[in-house]
Amino acid sequence: MPGWLDPFIAPKQALLLLGASGCIGALFASSLATPRGSLAPRGAFEWLVLLGLAIAAVSTVRSVSPLRSLLGEPAQREGLVTLAALAALALASRRAHRWTRSRQGTLDLFLLGSAAAAAYALLQHAGLDPIAWANPTRFVAGGVEMVRPGSTLGSAILLGVVLAPALAATTARLLAEPSRLRSHAPLAVLLTAALLATLSRGAWLGAAVGIVVAIGSAAAGRWTPRSTMARALLLSFAPALLWGAIVLGPPILSRLAEGTDPAATSGPARVAIAQAAFEIFRAHPVLGAGPDTFGLLFPQFQPASYAHLAWIGLPVHAHSAAL
Repeated sequence: MPGWLDPFIAPKQALLLLGASGCIGALFASSLATPRGSLAPRGAFEWLVLLGLAIAAVSTVRSVSPLRSLLGEPAQREGLVTLAALAALALASRRAHRWTRSRQGTLDLFLLGSAAAAAYALLQHAGLDPIAWANPTRFVAGGVEMVRPGSTLGSAILLGVVLAPALAATTARLLAEPSRLRSHAPLAVLLTAALLATLSRGAWLGAAVGIVVAIGSAAAGRWTPRSTMARALLLSFAPALLWGAIVLGPPILSRLAEGTDPAATSGPARVAIAQAAFEIFRAHPVLGAGPDTFGLLFPQFQPASYAHLAWIGLPVHAHSAAL
């Protein structure tokens, strides 16, 4: 869409705000409809969510740009309004999933949406996408060039963030309930293939950790016989890994070797961004500079080396959730 740096940021924020409004209404309705209903925080999780939101609110008031911190950077919209919507969604979701049936239903919907995104990503990779997207993400390294599919999420990295926990959850279900093999093994193949196509190393690592935890939990809990577990894992991962080795072998190897390539700019650029993040923190150590102001302050604190890297232009975030 002309004028949008990310074609999904604005509508996603609008949908989030609508959903959060509904969640707030549901919280009030629940508190009025039940004898013991209350809007008071329940448990450490809800207190921490509200504490984080309060800190963000104070930081917004003291921000170097209060309006930007309130509404968010146009390119990503992570201001206080969005943070408040996420907090409302978290609190309502926490209370709506007190029963196993509710949790199972939400997990089913999450896996269904992930499967649709994964299938569309593979269509993009095969060159069968009917939509001509503006500025698709391209991977170029080691003589290899390919488009990284962003599917319905508009970003290969965000797609990987969604597919990694979906794959871990699918693996856990397979190992806990062998009766799901016929439906969930093909799902695992689909999710694994699309995850490989994103070329997102962070998502690969996250998925690997989730799968290891699922296997370890299943083995320790003795949910199913070891032979059944091994068969489920073989049927779920072998086809996709074989496809990845044949079709995506060169891009995957180039992606893995990119960090050790002296000519690569990705690693040094990340280091320079991290240096700027620490300098911004040192300048605003108590309340921070305000939500979503990293892009505003980065030019003032960027190391001289960053100007020579020409990696992603001026970043609007620290490229790291922790930073």
